[in-house]
Amino acid sequence: MGKVDGLPEINVAEIFTALRKTPAAKPLRSMLRFGPFRHETESPQHWKKVLGPSANSFTHMPYVYKFLRKMIATELQISPNFFTKEEQKTLLLAAACHDFGEAVINGQGVGDIIIIWKKPYHEEQEHKVFDEVLAMLKLPKKLKGEISTAYNIVMREKTNRLGHYFNAIEKTEYLDTILKVYRNHLTGNRIKNRQLLIGQVLTTYIPPLIEHTEQYVSIKKYLGKNRHFISSAFKYTYRDYVNHDPTDKRYVKGIETSLQKWTEFSSALR
Repeated sequence: MGKVDGLPEINVAEIFTALRKTPAAKPLRSMLRFGPFRHETESPQHWKKVLGPSANSFTHMPYVYKFLRKMIATELQISPNFFTKEEQKTLLLAAACHDFGEAVINGQGVGDIIIIWKKPYHEEQEHKVFDEVLAMLKLPKKLKGEISTAYNIVMREKTNRLGHYFNAIEKTEYLDTILKVYRNHLTGNRIKNRQLLIGQVLTTYIPPLIEHTEQYVSIKKYLGKNRHFISSAFKYTYRDYVNHDPTDKRYVKGIETSLQKWTEFSSALR
């Protein structure tokens, strides 16, 4: 892939072959993302069929790696010096391993916490588990050192330029996942709480993603490419999401604010 897009090559297969041989592999595979929205009658297999690779933490990481490559390549098409080769490598390494810390091993760890519910304690525990998982991997010492450095820059420090970009792309990927849920709904492949999941992500992430378009052309292009589909998803989920609990005004105010910002933004794209 690096030969095509010009980005540094990361041997993700080598990393995940090593990960599969550790006690972290099984809990990461069974860690269903967006779990609070899964109905008790829905199997993990169905969840993955509807949500795609980001349905569990194990397959989520290599998918985010591929997603990030495309977004970085888009930035570089417009501004060839937007990221140095070293910065590109740091971002890609972090993406490939960023959720190692979600493994719950021998009862230790916090698992996947939805970002709006995540507290400093959860992040501290994730960082601790990440270090433990990395230590388990039978990989070259140099590569493990590079992974550790990349994770520290992007995930631990987080407020720097690379951490900010990765966080923005991760939000974009959350949106990408719920658009898969919506597409699958249209073809009859559904999860029961689809309106709530779609509504939650649209409410939470559309406003900050719109702000990110001022800095990142990759996000602006992604939103522009998917603008009609996003508008359709808003229309589909709006009524059911607002009526989930009419006494809780957060649902009403939140999605109305997000929809208003999206309408203004998408109209300006035409």
